[in-house]
Amino acid sequence: MKTNRKPCNKFLSGLVLSWLLFFLPLFAMADPENQSIKNDGDSVDASIPGKPENRGDWVRINGEGVIDAPIHIVVLFFKDVKKTIRMTPGLHDKIILQKISETNRVDYDHFKLLWPFKDRYLIYHAKQEYDTGQEILLTLNSIENYPYEDKNKILGIIRESSFLLQSLDGSHSRTKVTVSIRVDPMGWLPVWLLNFHTQNWSSELFKNLREDIQEYLANQSN
Repeated sequence: MKTNRKPCNKFLSGLVLSWLLFFLPLFAMADPENQSIKNDGDSVDASIPGKPENRGDWVRINGEGVIDAPIHIVVLFFKDVKKTIRMTPGLHDKIILQKISETNRVDYDHFKLLWPFKDRYLIYHAKQEYDTGQEILLTLNSIENYPYEDKNKILGIIRESSFLLQSLDGSHSRTKVTVSIRVDPMGWLPVWLLNFHTQNWSSELFKNLREDIQEYLANQSN
């Protein structure tokens, strides 16, 4: 008696195709250790660990962009929870866990990752170091052993990270934003996934920020 092998062959073909779609990016990507791009006049670069044994090391994201809005408007978008979620690439949720003062608080950020990798979250001090009227410095630094745990996600670490806002030309109508992020996502993640989430992060942030501020200013003028 002959056995019908077609269903089995279709299953194996589908399994092989799924395997290729998932793992092919591990072998077919450019060197991700240093990515530098320029978009809309922005200066953006990302540095991620390129060697397999170092994939859990620090990811660095830097960028500079000019926003056509006064500094006191731009800073609102970095302090407001809903505005921050809307403009920050990959940020799925944000909660203020503790308000210490008007310029110092503890934030929880939840970042979505592609399936089947576990999402990451950060718990950190979000602090306004100073505001001179012409320049504002916002810093982000993880807090160790904070009494809050999200068991379904992996806790990452953020250190020595900041958003520097500077008024340009003394006109109060344009603001330079300098982004400096240093984060360890903790746990192993493939290089292609880190590259996917970081290479355009700053440029996407600037793009979203510009669009949201334009909409905000338009609504204010009505």
